Amino acid sequence: MRAFHDSRGSRYRNPGGAALVGGVVTLKIDVWDDPGTQATIRTWVDGEGEAFWPMELEERAEDGRLTFAGQLPCEALGILWYAFLLEGSDGVVRYYGAREGRTGGVGQMYDYMPPSFQITVYHQREVTPDWYKAGMVYQIFPDRYRRDDQWRQRAEAALETPTQGVPRALVEDWDTPVAYQRDEHNRITVWEFYGGSLEGIRQDLDRIASMGFTAIYLNPIFKAQSNHRYDTGDYLAIDPMLGTLEDFRRLADDASERGISLILDGVFNHTGVDSRYFNKYGNYDSVGAWQSPDSPYRPWYLMEEDGTYTCWWGVDDLPDTDKSNPQWQDFVYGPEGVVRYWLRQGARGWRLDVADELNDPFIAGIKAAETAELPDALLLGEVWEDASNKIAYGELRHYLCGDELDSAMNYPFRAALLSYLLGEQGAEEIAETMASLKENYPPEAFYACLNLLGSHDRPRLFTVLGGAPDKDSMTDEQMREYRLSEGQKGLAKGRLWLAVLVQMCSPGVPCVYYGDEAGVEGYTDPYNRSTYPWGHEDPDTQAIYHNAMALRQRFPMLVNGGFEPFSAGPDVYGFWRTPGPGDEESGECICVLVNRSLSAVHEVSVPLRAPQVDDLVSGVSPVVENGEARVTLRQLGSAVLYFHGTPPLVKPLEHGQGVVAHITSLPNPDGPGTLGPEAFAFVDFLSQGRQRYWQVLPINPCDAFGSPYAGPSAFAGNLALVHRGGLTFEELYRAWNEGAPTQKFPESLVVAATPVAEVFSAENFEAFRQNEASWLVPYATYQAIRDGVLAGEILVDPQWLRTQTPGEVESAAEEVSPEVVDTSEMGTQDTAQEAQDREESLEDVPWQSWPEPYHSYSPELAARPELAERVRFHEFCQWLFFVQWQALKAYANEHGIQIIGDIPMYVSEDSADTWSHPEVFNLNAHGHKKECAGVPPDGFAPEGQLWGNPTYNWNYLADTNYQWWLERLGHLFRLYDYLRLDHFVGFENYYAVPHGKTALEGQWKPGPGVDLFRTAAQKFGPLPVIAEDLGIITPAVRGLLAQCGFPGMDVLEFYDGDLRGGYLPAPEKIAYTSTHDTDTLLGFVRNAYGITDMNESRTLAERIMVDALRSGAPVVMMPLQDVLGLGSEARMNVPGTAVGNWKWQATQEDLDSAVPLLSTLTLEAQRS
Repeated sequence: MRAFHDSRGSRYRNPGGAALVGGVVTLKIDVWDDPGTQATIRTWVDGEGEAFWPMELEERAEDGRLTFAGQLPCEALGILWYAFLLEGSDGVVRYYGAREGRTGGVGQMYDYMPPSFQITVYHQREVTPDWYKAGMVYQIFPDRYRRDDQWRQRAEAALETPTQGVPRALVEDWDTPVAYQRDEHNRITVWEFYGGSLEGIRQDLDRIASMGFTAIYLNPIFKAQSNHRYDTGDYLAIDPMLGTLEDFRRLADDASERGISLILDGVFNHTGVDSRYFNKYGNYDSVGAWQSPDSPYRPWYLMEEDGTYTCWWGVDDLPDTDKSNPQWQDFVYGPEGVVRYWLRQGARGWRLDVADELNDPFIAGIKAAETAELPDALLLGEVWEDASNKIAYGELRHYLCGDELDSAMNYPFRAALLSYLLGEQGAEEIAETMASLKENYPPEAFYACLNLLGSHDRPRLFTVLGGAPDKDSMTDEQMREYRLSEGQKGLAKGRLWLAVLVQMCSPGVPCVYYGDEAGVEGYTDPYNRSTYPWGHEDPDTQAIYHNAMALRQRFPMLVNGGFEPFSAGPDVYGFWRTPGPGDEESGECICVLVNRSLSAVHEVSVPLRAPQVDDLVSGVSPVVENGEARVTLRQLGSAVLYFHGTPPLVKPLEHGQGVVAHITSLPNPDGPGTLGPEAFAFVDFLSQGRQRYWQVLPINPCDAFGSPYAGPSAFAGNLALVHRGGLTFEELYRAWNEGAPTQKFPESLVVAATPVAEVFSAENFEAFRQNEASWLVPYATYQAIRDGVLAGEILVDPQWLRTQTPGEVESAAEEVSPEVVDTSEMGTQDTAQEAQDREESLEDVPWQSWPEPYHSYSPELAARPELAERVRFHEFCQWLFFVQWQALKAYANEHGIQIIGDIPMYVSEDSADTWSHPEVFNLNAHGHKKECAGVPPDGFAPEGQLWGNPTYNWNYLADTNYQWWLERLGHLFRLYDYLRLDHFVGFENYYAVPHGKTALEGQWKPGPGVDLFRTAAQKFGPLPVIAEDLGIITPAVRGLLAQCGFPGMDVLEFYDGDLRGGYLPAPEKIAYTSTHDTDTLLGFVRNAYGITDMNESRTLAERIMVDALRSGAPVVMMPLQDVLGLGSEARMNVPGTAVGNWKWQATQEDLDSAVPLLSTLTLEAQRS
C-alpha cells in the first residue's frame, strides 16, 4: 500500500496552517494499491487523549488512486495532533504520519503509531500590534550604547552611596575591552559600568530612525546591582546609572515623535537578592524576604522555614518568584502593577525573559493587563524553540493560542540560518524550519516573530560568521583577546550580506543587536556586550545593513506578503514573497536566492511568474527562456528577483538619438547663448542632423557661481537666457507699460509667426499671472524684497553689514534678529569703497535675515505699496522668459525634436521656495537648514561632500499628498517633453548631514520612494521621466527603478568593461557618451587609455561613439562636445569645484562642420 498526504498542500488540508477555534479543517489522503482500503483520522489532544474521525471515499481515479476526505472540528485552544489509520482489504492496519522529527509537510507510512501532524488551534485577537509587525527593531544594551554629557556626574552620584554585596565601579575609557573579574569560585567580584544612559540613547534617536528602525528593545533598565540588570532590584525605578524617570519619559516622547516605540525587558521569573523585595544585603529601606519571615515580600518567593530558597538555575543571586502567588501577580500585572505602570510612562510593549519559567496563567495575566492599558501593546516571549509546541517542565505550553504571547524571539530562524551559512546543515533544513514555523504559528504570530541574528545572550554575529573557533575550545582570556584576521573579516562580510538579506526579506520583524551593524566582534557574555564603537564603525557592514534594510522598506510584500521557502540543492536556499493583503492583483512577486558555498558556482532557474524580471542585487537581467528565469550565483552570491509587469508609471521614449547642449553653450557673438535666434538655429542644426532629442540643463535661475543646479527658485526661469534684443528688462517693462511693444520691442524677441504685439498682449500677461500664480507671486515677491534690501529701502540689522566675510554668511545669519533697524545706526559717512562693499554684502543677505514683516511669506505681501510695482515687474520678466521658451519648444516639436529637461533634486537654502514653503524643508525656527544634503565619503571624496542644500521634509510632503512636488512636476512637464530627474537615488534614500557637522557624521534617510511617483501618475498619467541613477546604486534603488519603469542612464565612462573591445548597453537604460559632470568622451579616452597621439585618440573616441549609436540602447544621447570631438578643455563642469564651470560655448563654425557627420552617423545607425 502507498499513501500520500502533504499538510502544507491546500488539496490535502484546508484551511492550511493554524486553525481558528470553532472552525473545521478538511483533511484528505491519497491511497494506492488496495481498492478495499478504509481510512480513519486519529487525533490526540493533550489532557484529553485520542479520538477517531471517519473519512469518506471522495474519489476513485482511473490510475487506482483513492482519495479519502474527513473533517476535524477545532473545538478547543491548543494543539490538535492527527495521523491516519489505513485498514487494507486484508484487515491489516497501517499508519501514515509525519516524518520523524517533523510536525508537517509530506508524511510517510509506518507499521506502528506514527509521529503526528500538528494543527495549532487559536483565537484571533481584536487588536494586534501592527505598529510592531510593520517595522524593524533595534536591541540596545543600555550601559554599553552611548554616554551623554552628564554621564560622569550621574555615575558618580549613583556610586557614592556605600552598599553591601558586589561593588560597582566606573570604567573611564569607553574603548576599554569588557571583562569580568572573578574570584576562585568563579563569582564576579565587581560590576563594571561604562556610563551609557537613556539620555545617550535619546540623543541618538535621529540616527536610529534614519536606519529605518521603528522600535527599540531595551535590555533591563530598572534599578539593579549588576550591569546587565537581570537581577532586578526595584521594578518601579530607573537605575540611577542610566538616568531618571524623567529621562525615560523624554526618551519615550522623543522616540514616539520619530515613529519609534519602546519595548521593555520584563524579568519576572526571579529578582535579585540585592533588591527591595529580597534585600539580602540590607541596601534598601524595606524589610525583605531574606530579612524576616514576616516580610510582606516573603510569599513572593519559594522559601523554606530555614531561609533556604529556590533560585534560577542554581544561581543564588537570582531567587525564583512564586508565579502562583496572588500578591506577586497583583504586583506584576494588577491595575497598579509593573506592567501597566511602565506602559503609562511611555513604553509600548514587553519582552518576557525566559518565558518557560512563567506559567500560562501568569503570562495570560500580563497580556490582559497590557491590553487593558493599551490595546495594541506588544508581548514577546524569550522561547528558544518552536513556541507553538514547546513543552516546558512537562507541560505543553499555549504561548501562541491567543491569550498569551503575540509571538516569540525567533531563535529557530537564527539557528537554522547560521547553521546553513556555516555549512553545518543544508538548504533543505532551513527551508523546512521556515515552512514548519509558517505552518505551526498562527499568521499573526508568524509575522510578529522577532527575527534576531545577534543578542546579548549569543556570540556576536560577526565573530560567528568569520569562522572563529568554538567557544568551548577557548579559555576566558583567549576569548577576551580574540579578533578575526583580515581574511576572516572578509569571509564574515560575505556571509553577513547573505544573513542580513535573508533576515530583512523573510516574514517576521527583523531585530538588529546594537553594534552588529558596525562590525563589532565578541564571544558570549560579557564579550558580546562591548561598547558601541563610535567613530570606528566598519563601513562595509554599515552598507550591508543599509542596503538590506532599504530593500525591506521598498517592498511591502517583504513585510506582510506570502512566503514560500524552498531549496535548490544543499547550497542554495530560496524563498518567494508574494503580495500581501490588498495587493494580490498587483502581479508582482519577489524570489530571494542565496548560495552559501565558498567554492561552487550554481545556476538556478525559477518559474517566470510575471512578464518582466530584474535582479535587484546585481543589476544584470536574468536569462529568460522556456518560461523560466535563470541566474548564476557565484560563491556567497545572491539574487533578489523582482517579477513584475510593465510599470504603468512611465511614458516610454521613442527609439532614436539626441544631443545634450545647454542654452548658454549655443553660438552667440554677443555672449552666452539665449532663447533667441541662436536657439532656433540650433533646432535647425538638430533637424538637419536627423536628431530626435535635445537635452538641456536646468533652465531655472543659477547661483552666484553660474550653476543651474542651484539657485533661488525651482519654478522660475533663468532671465540670463532671455533674448532681450539689446534692451534691459527695465526698458522692456517701460515699453510694454507704455503700450508700445510694436515700436519698442525688437522683432527678434520672439522668433515666431505671431506678431510681437499679439504675443505680448495684456490679456496674455494676465492669463500667465493667473495660471502660474501659485509659484509666480511668491517668487516675484521674494525678488521684490531682495530689490528693496539692495536699494536700502528694506533695512537689515547693521550687524550683518559689519561682520560678514565670505564663508560666514550662514552662521552669522542665524544669530541676527529679524527686526526693523534704525537707519541712524547705518552711519552716513560711507566712503565710495564702503558703499560698494555694503552693496555687495546686501546682495548676499539671505531671507532668513530679512526684518518683519518680510521674514515670512504671505500672499498679502505682494500688494504692499513698497513692493507691488516691483512684484509686477518680476512677473513681467518671467512672462518674457516663458513666452520665449514656449515658442522655442513649439518650434522644436514642429521640427520633430523633443526637448528633455533637467530637474535638480534640491533647492538652495536662500530661495523663494524655502521662504514661501518652509514647511516643505527641514528648516529650524529661523529658516536655516537643520541638515545638509550631501554624499558620504568614498574613493573620489574621502571626506564626503556637503552640497549646502536643505533636505525635504518628506513626512510633511507625504501627509499633504506631495502637493508641492506635484506642482513642481506639473510645471516642468508643461515645459519639456521629457524630464531627467537629477540624483534619482535621493528619492529612494538621501544622505543628510546635521547642520554644522562634517560629511563623516551624516546619515542615510529614506526618501518617498514609489509613493511619490504613483501619486504623480494618478494626476498626470504616464510620466515622461528619465532617472539619473548614477552614484551609489543599491538593490533598493534598482527596485524603485523597476517599480517605476523609468529608464536610467548608462554613461560610457562608467562602463564595466573595456570600451576598446566594444560596448554592450545596459538593459532599459539610455546611453550617454558623457555628461555635464564627466570628462568629454575624447578627454576620457586620452586619460583612461593613456593615448598621447591626438589623431589616435580622436579615432578611438569616434569609434566608441559609433559603437554606442549602433548598440541596442533604445536612445543614445551625446553631449555637443562629443559630437564636435572636443577634449577635456571643453568639459562643462568639474564636480567639487565652484569656479570656472558652466562656461563652455560652441561656435557656429563648429556646428556647420558637424552637420554632415551627425546625419551620416544617425543614418548608418538606423536611428532617424
